[in-house]
Amino acid sequence: MSDAIQKRCALITGCSEGSIGEALVKEFYTQGFHVFASSRNISTISKLAQNGIDILCIDVTQLDSIRAAKSFIEQKTGGSLDILVNNAGIAYAAAASDMSMERIRQLYDVNLFGAMTMVQEFLPLLLKSQNARIINIASLAGLMPVPFNSGYNSSKAALLSYGDTLRVELAPFNIKVINIAAGNVESNIMKGSERELPRESIYYPINENFRRDRIDHFQDGATPAAKFAQTVVGEAQRTNPRAWVYTANNSWTVWIISTCMGRKGFDNILSKMFGLKKLATIVALSSADSK
Repeated sequence: MSDAIQKRCALITGCSEGSIGEALVKEFYTQGFHVFASSRNISTISKLAQNGIDILCIDVTQLDSIRAAKSFIEQKTGGSLDILVNNAGIAYAAAASDMSMERIRQLYDVNLFGAMTMVQEFLPLLLKSQNARIINIASLAGLMPVPFNSGYNSSKAALLSYGDTLRVELAPFNIKVINIAAGNVESNIMKGSERELPRESIYYPINENFRRDRIDHFQDGATPAAKFAQTVVGEAQRTNPRAWVYTANNSWTVWIISTCMGRKGFDNILSKMFGLKKLATIVALSSADSK
């Protein structure tokens, strides 16, 4: 196709305003890529549209939506794609005993199965690139037992494991797979997140801690999204990128604890941080009073 885009091309999911995806779009564009920016609601990315950035509607849970975008990109590029960034993700906060399974299935559909589907559908385009990359934006939450976050934690742990296997499977085709183990990054993912525990929850005695601290723990000292994007895009352009990239606030602290202190290394730290030590005292006193 004579009028096909000649620049290297990157497709990014989850690019709504204020998101990590938006920052990635801007950085890839700055680095000379033609960027396909996508969101399930195209009105949230309308400001990104310009020469060199195409905006697309992609709902990663809907196969028809993905295939329509694939067809558009094939026509624009002549059938190839250099970089796929699986960034789309949602959060959900609840104790394991209180979780809505419907919400958890929705979370997995976006955070894990959506990424898997994107890889399957766009792999034929990536295979036509000389030096393709698949980048999974995961989270340190996949490595640590953050309380009231087991659904999100486990979805990101699964994404990291999927990326590891994918890296091995696609190595013969010179497609590099990069897992991003992201620390705290400024973004809108916590917007609208739960602020209260259910009154019937066994954890309700520490509802004040949940209400006060949940968002703060994720956003205090968070790395600016633009700085995070520079790291990711820089890694994507390396000849031999790292398999895992620990980046953003608290990333190296988490790496050290998980490496040196074992599986229980976070237990005391996070129990105190999220009020579970306080709850243990409340439960013990209640048990003593009932005797």
